[in-house]
Amino acid sequence: MTDTKIDDGDVLAFPCEGEHLLQHGMSMRQYAAINLRVPSSGLPWLDVMIAEARRQEYAGLAMQGLIANSDWDANKVDNVALMAWEVSDALIAALRHD
Repeated sequence: MTDTKIDDGDVLAFPCEGEHLLQHGMSMRQYAAINLRVPSSGLPWLDVMIAEARRQEYAGLAMQGLIANSDWDANKVDNVALMAWEVSDALIAALRHD
């Protein structure tokens, strides 16, 4: 049986140096997960935050695309916002199935 545990080592992204200092910092895996917006940090609470940030980013991008469409009605801004969230959620769902 193959071990599927990801070994992120004990490498810290921002370690403290010094004889009397405790080493603090996030792991390289956590740092990469945050910067790449991939909820795979190994910390459930951080993964929730990363996933929500990604959802918000995708919704903002979707809203820009919807507003850039010349057919949108400025009187229906609430509908555009809801559509942006739907597009964001659909994209995230599609990414999970990849």
